[in-house]
Amino acid sequence: MKNFFLIFSILFLILSTALIKNSSKKLENQIYDIRENLSILSNKYDYIFLENNYLSSPEKLIKHKKTIFSENYISLNISNIKILEENDGLITIKKFNKNE
Repeated sequence: MKNFFLIFSILFLILSTALIKNSSKKLENQIYDIRENLSILSNKYDYIFLENNYLSSPEKLIKHKKTIFSENYISLNISNIKILEENDGLITIKKFNKNE
């Protein structure tokens, strides 16, 4: 009877250890996936936050143009922008329509 109890307890401990190890491995994988998703979302948030802060108003763009990019950029009139399209080797030029 003593041997039976000892064998049963050893088998019970081995099975419980395997179950705990398996469940902890699944939890670790879930934690890893969540951290990766959080990292991706954090990078997207940082990019969008930066874009919103620095490019949200024309005044900020003009200020940055004057301070950082002194001679590299010029202002364009939107009516002077053209669109080039290629269809079957034929190139057509269209006017830019800002409502499209």
